[in-house]
Amino acid sequence: MGQKFYELFKSLEGLDGKSISYLSNAIEKNNLKGFDYLEFKKSVVAMAGMLDEETAIKSAFATAVNMGLTKDKLLQSIEHYKNVLSKEKRQFDDALKAQTEQKINNKREEKLQLKEHIVNLKKKIAEVESKISAYQERIDNSDAEIASAEAKINETKSKFEAAFTKFNDEISSDFNTINTIL
Repeated sequence: MGQKFYELFKSLEGLDGKSISYLSNAIEKNNLKGFDYLEFKKSVVAMAGMLDEETAIKSAFATAVNMGLTKDKLLQSIEHYKNVLSKEKRQFDDALKAQTEQKINNKREEKLQLKEHIVNLKKKIAEVESKISAYQERIDNSDAEIASAEAKINETKSKFEAAFTKFNDEISSDFNTINTIL
């Protein structure tokens, strides 16, 4: 066939060329030997410019009968090509499903996982910020605690040294007194 199968169908005009070409190639690869629907359709289209549709179909069929085509063979060949198209549709649907899974569903799943990861990271950040705040509060309070502890220690030291000095002075005085008197 010199003419592409899809060129025989006026209803395909304006549709996606890639899809039409793909389906047309599948039909052409599965072209039955001899005069069948494809050759019949070509004959009808060729006559359609000169005759009405019904006359074109009858004239093409009259010519095809001389080449061994029967109505049953014609209808069977139409069913064959419909089956070819159905097989291509199933394969397309399977490929589309796989692409949908890979490019859409997997991305949606990844998006959900990333959102969950962000929530977890935000929780960890909040925990770290809480610890930082607690540590900073301890740091801020430690100067006052250190000063208070130093004051207490110095006060205790001062009191102890005062008591020590008084004890020591009195004992030393008693030593001197006893030593002098005795």
